[in-house]
Amino acid sequence: MKASIAVLCGILVIAGGGVANAQPTGDERALVGATWSGGETEDVPGYESWGGSYVGDPLAVSLFRSSSNPRDWIVVSKREVGRDGQHALWRGLDTIRLNAASSETFVAFECRRGGATGEFAPEAGLIGFVGRSEAAPGLLQAEQAVQVGAEGQLSRVEAPVVCADEGAGI
Repeated sequence: MKASIAVLCGILVIAGGGVANAQPTGDERALVGATWSGGETEDVPGYESWGGSYVGDPLAVSLFRSSSNPRDWIVVSKREVGRDGQHALWRGLDTIRLNAASSETFVAFECRRGGATGEFAPEAGLIGFVGRSEAAPGLLQAEQAVQVGAEGQLSRVEAPVVCADEGAGI
């Protein structure tokens, strides 16, 4: 499992990318249709890039946290639409804004719906926003969760979600 964490860290760096055109602060819908390049480091004005992850070929997500309010997050789904040399080109498909419970909230990519019982098997495209609330050893209770659909649509998940505590080496 530690190898998958190393792979995930690499994916976060690769998929993070940046927005190719400037967007107004707080107007996350303007990111839909924007072109992204995996080789750029530009951020959404007023937000810090927190990387991202692949959620299924050819979909990925990018995450942004507000510089002035670290509880304010923007999730952007994107689809690969071409190449720019060695870097993928991405088109923004959908966005969703979340207000986290605290400024200490972070993102987990290995999550599943339900409780902390039974064998843990992560669900594809399920992203959890977690704090330090442990559901069981090695699992954190998600404060909020987002599902990335097959076509890149983003939706809030109302059911309980648990996520692997990657910091604990799970």
